Amino acid sequence: MRENTINASVPLSWNYGGTLTRFDHFKKAGWSDLEAVSAAAEIKYGNHIYFGYKAWERSITAWWPLYHAATDALKLDESNNLIVVVGVNDGTDIAHLKRASVIGIDPCESALEVAVRHFPQHSFFKARGENLQEGVSITTTDFLRLNNQSVDGYICLKTIDVSVVEAHLLVLEMRRVLKPGKPFLFSVANGYYKDGSFVEGVIFEGNHIDNRAMQKLTKSLQENGLTYEVIEHKLEPLVFGYL
Repeated sequence: MRENTINASVPLSWNYGGTLTRFDHFKKAGWSDLEAVSAAAEIKYGNHIYFGYKAWERSITAWWPLYHAATDALKLDESNNLIVVVGVNDGTDIAHLKRASVIGIDPCESALEVAVRHFPQHSFFKARGENLQEGVSITTTDFLRLNNQSVDGYICLKTIDVSVVEAHLLVLEMRRVLKPGKPFLFSVANGYYKDGSFVEGVIFEGNHIDNRAMQKLTKSLQENGLTYEVIEHKLEPLVFGYL
């Protein structure tokens, strides 16, 4: 990328070669899908600058109250609920869940280590959302083995728009593990801040593009026979429904 195209107002790792490019590189070296995604995610997202920048964007656009209201309305944070959170990152997204038990899924180990420190009462696994029967705990010797119709809620925030994520497989796996009649909640990146101004779209493989993640998600939900509703928000709209 030419130097004058660098977006200096976001973490530098966003500007050079995206997760998909790195994933392909590691796959060609003979790594498994999970280890290749993990290594690529570590480079792109495994830093405190990313954690802080995402939280800052959400704060200045009043996204957090919208998200908290959605989880309340869907009754996700209920005693005895088991909630799977795909793309849990550093755990900030589950801080308000005080009663439910959470299984946090992310390929980025350094992010999961932060989540474990802040939320030791929950379980965290290095895994891909497309396969919730293959993953490893970062604190124990346990392996991830989510059975069919075994969870009471599903949350997946700002994950569909990641270049290595296969939306159709992600939704299929959600359908497999979620109990009938239970809620799901997604969010999709719709823009970012550059030099203090909001820019619609996303940075994909180091380049700004129009964001088609919402279409990718809603198409996958429709293909799986699922109905949904959208809560509009300029930074990160929410998509929810019930199995």
